Amino acid sequence: MTWAHLGDFAFYATTFVTILFAALYFVTAPWWRTVTGRNIMAVMGSMAVAFGYFTWVISMGHIPPGFLPMRALIFIAIGLSIGWRTVIFIRHHIIRSLRAGKEREHELEDSR
Repeated sequence: MTWAHLGDFAFYATTFVTILFAALYFVTAPWWRTVTGRNIMAVMGSMAVAFGYFTWVISMGHIPPGFLPMRALIFIAIGLSIGWRTVIFIRHHIIRSLRAGKEREHELEDSR
């Protein structure tokens, strides 16, 4: 097996598991109820669309009409959903940790 074949196999396997996860999450999880759930669906859904679309393009053996606009829209969707995830992370983990850290510093100083 060559590196090219291994890379192709890895790409197709990644496409399969990404689409499988997005489909299972969409059908079985109440993803719409929380910000985190909606973001997971947005990221994984846009990744599933990207991998599915690029797998289809590769299997065609040529670039189809409309490829460049579709590629741009897919990467905009991925970028926005990951940017949204970054905002969620900053708000819910970094800012809260910094606030909790300040409170702990005062508690530690008081306990000396």
